[in-house]
Amino acid sequence: VSSTGFQPLKSAEDNAHDCVHRRDADALAALAAEERLAGRLDDAAETLEVLTSLDPWNGAAWLDLARVYRERGERSRAEVVTLVATEMQR
Repeated sequence: VSSTGFQPLKSAEDNAHDCVHRRDADALAALAAEERLAGRLDDAAETLEVLTSLDPWNGAAWLDLARVYRERGERSRAEVVTLVATEMQR
């Protein structure tokens, strides 16, 4: 933090890390969608659980996870995850 109270801009390395993280999140979301469409709901749930742990502010990932839980018949789990996603969009 400088004497003016401002934090310095992110380094190129930090920006690169953020880009890699975003690409990883996008790749995981695409993989989960493919797994879900192929009927591999357990795999899709696992992929989305990893995604939400890596990117916990990704509301779309939480909604996708809730959808997969519903499709697996896990209604109460889906409701909890839907509430998490809804709170994130506020």
